[in-house]
Amino acid sequence: MSASQPEMSAARAAAQRKGPSPSREKFLSFRLGEQEFGLDILSVQEIIGLLPITTIPRSPRFLLGVVNLRGKVIPVIDLNGVFECRPEESGKPNCIVVAETDIGLIGLLVDSVSEVAEAEEDELRTMNQLGLAQSCFLGVNVSDSAARLLLDIEELTRIAFGDKTADDMAAA
Repeated sequence: MSASQPEMSAARAAAQRKGPSPSREKFLSFRLGEQEFGLDILSVQEIIGLLPITTIPRSPRFLLGVVNLRGKVIPVIDLNGVFECRPEESGKPNCIVVAETDIGLIGLLVDSVSEVAEAEEDELRTMNQLGLAQSCFLGVNVSDSAARLLLDIEELTRIAFGDKTADDMAAA
């Protein structure tokens, strides 16, 4: 007996919140300064160049504002602000990764996008396995060349927006 697609999606979402699953995973690899990060490729809607960002007065430091993407207003998050990176640790942002989340579409301002990378089970470490309690990361992808922090996009949006939806943030 096979599970239906919605059941599989719910199971995958639950597994993602706990850490990388034991199967082969694909991630969009992107950089902030010298640090490499990964985002589950299934969360990525598209990658766009920089667009004019309309600032929102009195918004959190990490919320740069909103962009108009083909008539859809999308909040843009500065990950350097979320991760509290110093400006000298970051490069010059040159694109926005548009990601689908439980609250709607959001944009992540990044320095560059590198590749779609695959990770084998033995290359993935959960934050718990590492003895770390960083809530907005699923874990670390360890390969011969680097360690890539794997972003938990749903936890990031909960930390950034609380119970608000992306539309609420865009309407602020």
